[in-house]
Amino acid sequence: MMQEVRDQLILRRDTHIDTLAARLNEARVLPIIDAIISGKSTPQLFPEDDVRYAIDIGLIVRREGQLCIANPIYQEIIILVILRKGYIKPLSIWTQ
Repeated sequence: MMQEVRDQLILRRDTHIDTLAARLNEARVLPIIDAIISGKSTPQLFPEDDVRYAIDIGLIVRREGQLCIANPIYQEIIILVILRKGYIKPLSIWTQ
């Protein structure tokens, strides 16, 4: 069910999803998302203003001292947007 919803959101390119994709390209957001996806999500690695910004726009949350994608649908969508639409530069985990 979640997969169907996720796929429909991406295919429809709702304004919300387009905004999410645009946020992924921001210089203060991309390194945080990159780190979360690659498993290096310790908040101390990033300027606090950047972490707060990513939290304030709803992309990430802090859980048990780690940064995480805010919700399961975003987690799925972020990865699919990256792969399907090529909205952002290759992440470090894929270029090593």
